[in-house]
Amino acid sequence: MKIVFTAEHAGDLSAFQQLGELRVEGWALGKPKLSAGQLIELAHDAEVLV
Repeated sequence: MKIVFTAEHAGDLSAFQQLGELRVEGWALGKPKLSAGQLIELAHDAEVLV
């Protein structure tokens, strides 16, 4: 399962990593919020977008 994680978080992401391939982007890395177009591009083949 491919998971794209863009939400702000304060903790461990290991539970997500156990579910499948985890890609961390945007706010989760302290970057600016992603635009709708960027989210669509990142999530086009993901099963879960957080």
